Amino acid sequence: MNATAQSSQQTGGLPDTARTPARQRRRLKGDLDNIVLKALRKEPNRRYASVEQLAEDVRRHLQGLPVAATPDSLSYRANKFIRRHAVGVTAIALIVITIAGGVVATARQARIAEANRRRAETRFNDVRKLANSLIFEVHDSIADLPGATKARKVILQRALEYLDSLSKEAGNEPDLLRELATGYERIGALQGDPLDPNLGDIKGAAISLKKSVDLRESLARLNPKNSKDQLELAIAYLDYSEFESGVRGDIASAFDYDEKAVAILDREAAVNPGDFRIVAQDTRAYTGLGFLQIGNGAVGSIGTVNQGIADLQKALERDHRALQINPKSMPLRGQESVILLLMGDAMMKLGDRTAALDYYRRGAGMLSAADPEGNNVRASLNLVVIDSKIADVFLAEGEIDEAIAWFGKNQRGALRLATVDPSNDSIKRQVITSTGQLGHALIEGGRSEEGLKYERQALEEVLARPAQTPLYRIYQSIARSWIGEASERRGRIAEAVVEYQKAKDAASAARAAGANDVRTQVYYCVPTLRLAAALLKTGKPAEAAREYEDCRALLEPLLQTNPGNTEVLYALAETYTGEGDVSMRLAKDAREHTMKTKAWDHAADWYQKSLNTWSGVKNPAHISTSTMEVRLPAEVSRKLAECRALQAANERQAAMLR
Repeated sequence: MNATAQSSQQTGGLPDTARTPARQRRRLKGDLDNIVLKALRKEPNRRYASVEQLAEDVRRHLQGLPVAATPDSLSYRANKFIRRHAVGVTAIALIVITIAGGVVATARQARIAEANRRRAETRFNDVRKLANSLIFEVHDSIADLPGATKARKVILQRALEYLDSLSKEAGNEPDLLRELATGYERIGALQGDPLDPNLGDIKGAAISLKKSVDLRESLARLNPKNSKDQLELAIAYLDYSEFESGVRGDIASAFDYDEKAVAILDREAAVNPGDFRIVAQDTRAYTGLGFLQIGNGAVGSIGTVNQGIADLQKALERDHRALQINPKSMPLRGQESVILLLMGDAMMKLGDRTAALDYYRRGAGMLSAADPEGNNVRASLNLVVIDSKIADVFLAEGEIDEAIAWFGKNQRGALRLATVDPSNDSIKRQVITSTGQLGHALIEGGRSEEGLKYERQALEEVLARPAQTPLYRIYQSIARSWIGEASERRGRIAEAVVEYQKAKDAASAARAAGANDVRTQVYYCVPTLRLAAALLKTGKPAEAAREYEDCRALLEPLLQTNPGNTEVLYALAETYTGEGDVSMRLAKDAREHTMKTKAWDHAADWYQKSLNTWSGVKNPAHISTSTMEVRLPAEVSRKLAECRALQAANERQAAMLR
């Protein structure tokens, strides 16, 4: 073994670099000093008792263990442990330091995160509060003011932007979803609710209202015992029903949504009979059912007038009950006037025009009393509409001058409202209808040139509409039919034929777009029957016959499924009369006796069918509630008598020739 190796072994295996004088002095301090001192003690009891004890202490020192020569203490033992496990202790120390640093950093980050969370929550609540303020306070404070439509749009769009951003942050938080549904509901009404001031944004309204319905259905499913969620779902159904009927022209869909709302509201009203909102919305729902079954203006209808009256009576009873709960509610006063207006429409269809006029005047009086200053745009618009209803009564009674006066008042009122609130689509529609109705009354009064000016103006406004919905197709059809009537009265039959054909095409487009309810099918027959009569005048009986057959094929099944429907009865009676006219023309043109006889027989049969159909109509008017000009039973009876007289003369002539 070499010297280096021996030296290394004797010094505990330390390399040469560890045997510098300074390092040796540090090494000899401590335990070695204490071992030497103990071995040299003068007192025997303080020295090592044996060589083995000394050797043991030296061995323990070399192994880094505590020795007996050094006084025992916790710090001494810890120091020895650390020296023996320097690498491990160092690693542990580093880990501990790292963890401690992480804990400190995490705690700091947690404090920052909590502060940020509080700030985010504050911001969230502030934005939510602002959105709700815009929807429920600012918007509602101006909703009924004339000229507020554009301002309402800005307010609701901004609120909806806020709510959309919040919904992405909050997920499915129920209260926020409720607020979001309300936002969609209100902006949908602003975009295209036919019964309220709106912007005419049909596509936007469809999207917004459907989102509201979807959100309300989800909330109602999640909270089946929450009365408020059930009520809000019913309201969403009613909003969508009004949109479906008044804009899309889908009466069947509208009726379905209204019935869903009634089922919810009746159930909730039974549990909470004193809840004002439930009773008020139940009133609205039954009013809607009455409206859909009776029909109003160019809007279609479903069901029967008598059932519509029964539902309106239920609406009136609920309206009075709601007024007992809240006697000062102006919306309920307005709702009662709408119910009276619809009752007037029902009386018109049933032929009781005296009762209709009474209902219209009562409704007008109620609206005037509720809003004497004219500050409520809805009340003002309904008053304008009632003027046209009163005019309809006088037109049906043949009091043309009185009708013209009321239609003139109706149009002036609509134009006045349009100057105050030019963005309001409901008012724009009223301007169109009032202009067309005034023109029609002037034509009926023999002032065709003047009436034609108004009709063309109305048609121009209709054609300028960006969205040609089924309702506007019907408007177009009616206006073109009246233009054709004016041309026909001026002796321009060819021009009339062109207009009647365009009117028929417009009504066909409305039906193809989904508006195929009872009343819309009758509206289709209005220009078709006018076209047939004009074709007959131009010497085209075969073409005229095809048009009459087209209507008959539609109306006869329609009457079977809707017995007693006066509008169908009017149209079918006029169809039979027209087919009698065609047969009369064929009889006059026929040269053979047999052909003449057959044609006379057919004509008599058609006229008799017309009279039989008229027997189901009480107090018929020469213009139906679907704007159809007809030959009344007295004229049909005269035609039948003429037919039989000609038939008898033909038989006498044939007998003389034999």
